[in-house]
Amino acid sequence: MTSIEVIDREAKEAAESGQTPEQACRWPLALPEGERWLETYNSALLELESA
Repeated sequence: MTSIEVIDREAKEAAESGQTPEQACRWPLALPEGERWLETYNSALLELESA
């Protein structure tokens, strides 16, 4: 199992670099890792938009 820190870091990096979830997420979005990744990715996008 991948650590939450790795999932969160990869999701934030993808959001910051403008990648889509389909391009960047290495886990199926239906798995817990993919769900966590997408949640973190969406949060990072919101932070970028409000900055």
